[in-house]
Amino acid sequence: MQPLYLVGFTSDLSGLIFRTRESGRAGGFVVDVDDRLLGQIEELMILRDEALPPALRNGGDHRGDDHAQASSPPSRTRRQSRLTPREIQARLRSGHSIPEVAAEAGVEEEWVSRFAAPVQAELAQVIDRALQLTYNRPGFGPSAQPLAKSVAHNLAERKGASLAGSTFEDAWSAYQRVDELWVVCFSFVARRRVQPAEWIVDLNSGTLRAFNKLAEELGHLELFNRREMDESDDAGAGGNGGQPELREGFLRRRPAG
Repeated sequence: MQPLYLVGFTSDLSGLIFRTRESGRAGGFVVDVDDRLLGQIEELMILRDEALPPALRNGGDHRGDDHAQASSPPSRTRRQSRLTPREIQARLRSGHSIPEVAAEAGVEEEWVSRFAAPVQAELAQVIDRALQLTYNRPGFGPSAQPLAKSVAHNLAERKGASLAGSTFEDAWSAYQRVDELWVVCFSFVARRRVQPAEWIVDLNSGTLRAFNKLAEELGHLELFNRREMDESDDAGAGGNGGQPELREGFLRRRPAG
């Protein structure tokens, strides 16, 4: 990440000027000072203040506390939260939803959402990497295709199965276990019930391990099925015949024709 250094503010007082070098007077980057930025700065100050020992918070001077409490309306912010930002993100990372975490912390969902974006980006990266790995099924060997294509092909072979999400991408989720290993889950609907297939992902070794029987079945593709997929891809070059397409790390299904 490229660090920026503050130069000063713009002549119209609407923005802050930054430069890429620590020394110098010229700056090539301007950030507008709007309500969003001011809100983030205020939130940062709150979090930094609460990270200090009680005696040092607010500069160690509490003479104005009574006046501040009288002039500020009560709000369910981080000060009333039963969970720290780190604890909030840990729960989100372990698979808890924003409403669940908000209820546990005793705050509004909007407050929890402020800390969700980095976790959601992390989960998306885990899923993206897992879909590109190849599952090695015990007794059968490695799949003929990476996880994404194997699951897509095997799902298409199941009668009455449909996606649990609106797209193939939406059907995937991830969470982190207590041992810090990741689990990726693919959910689909069959017999009017949501069926989850889960794989344990070791990102360091680049390996997948089926967490349930359904994951074993969906994650492995026999070699002859790979030939069928290749032939189908060749036959559909131009219209693609509704075959899946791998794009930006996720598998999407093109419309037939």
